[in-house]
Amino acid sequence: MRYIVSVAAAFLVLIILGSTTGFGDWPRPWGPLSRGAVGGAVAIAILIVWEQMSPRPDSLRDEDKAAEDREAEDRADEDTAAEAVAGPADPAAEAVAGSEGDAGSEARDARPVDDADDEGEVR
Repeated sequence: MRYIVSVAAAFLVLIILGSTTGFGDWPRPWGPLSRGAVGGAVAIAILIVWEQMSPRPDSLRDEDKAAEDREAEDRADEDTAAEAVAGPADPAAEAVAGSEGDAGSEARDARPVDDADDEGEVR
């Protein structure tokens, strides 16, 4: 995908440059050489920027992979801790769990929630 986008962008830049300024309309070999150099530079620049913004997993060093794994584990730990405090995030799953419970589940779900409570406890 990266290569398709970079080649398409280089082609678009050459079309725009050629139609607005007449770039590359010089006699051989200077016209084709200049178009190739500019198109190649644009494509390589896009690939370099793309790689810096979102590197491929196979291009990461071992230290970077370990740091990325730690960050993912920390996020997962935070998500599970937040879910344990707040309950299930899916209201449909909560409704199904409540309908399968005992007859007093409706009364248990109808209790008011204090909005000022940071932990989301039901009173």
